[in-house]
Amino acid sequence: MSPVISEALLSGSTAFRRHAHLLQSFSVIFLYCYFPVITTTYVHFGYLINIMAACGERKFTESTQLDDHQDSALRKRKRMISNRESARRSRVRKRKHMGDLVLEVSQLVSDNKYMAINLKDTTQLFLNLESENSVLRTQLAELTRRFESLTNIINVFSSSLGDDHETEASMMCGVDDELFYCDNMHLYDSHQFMVDMS
Repeated sequence: MSPVISEALLSGSTAFRRHAHLLQSFSVIFLYCYFPVITTTYVHFGYLINIMAACGERKFTESTQLDDHQDSALRKRKRMISNRESARRSRVRKRKHMGDLVLEVSQLVSDNKYMAINLKDTTQLFLNLESENSVLRTQLAELTRRFESLTNIINVFSSSLGDDHETEASMMCGVDDELFYCDNMHLYDSHQFMVDMS
């Protein structure tokens, strides 16, 4: 009991004791009626705190999961963009390589045509030179035969005319030899030129 209430009860005032007794009764009634409510409220408040903590933890977990999901989606999107960019660069490289190959093929075809034309002209030139060489060989054989015939004639004249005409015949033979040498050198030079060209 409170010291104030004890002092009021011990005092001689009846009114004061009545008021004190009434106050004590109200205190008991208050405690009897409202203590369970306060206790329940306290318990409910603790439960509410636990619920709020659980909700906060769940929200934090959900937020963390949402952040993880967003991070995963962001990484997936970045990877998709990176793969798309890599594919685009690969297509650009392939197109450039294909263009370079087309240009190289065109250049090779042009070079092949030029070489074919050059080979055709060279072949025609070789055939012409071969034909001329054949004509020159025929002329050489004819001149050789004529030279041998002239040599035989000169030898016959030399033996029949005697010593006086032998010198003249020798001089004529020398002139014919020089002519034959000049003709042969011309034919040899022409033949060597055609051999070099072939």
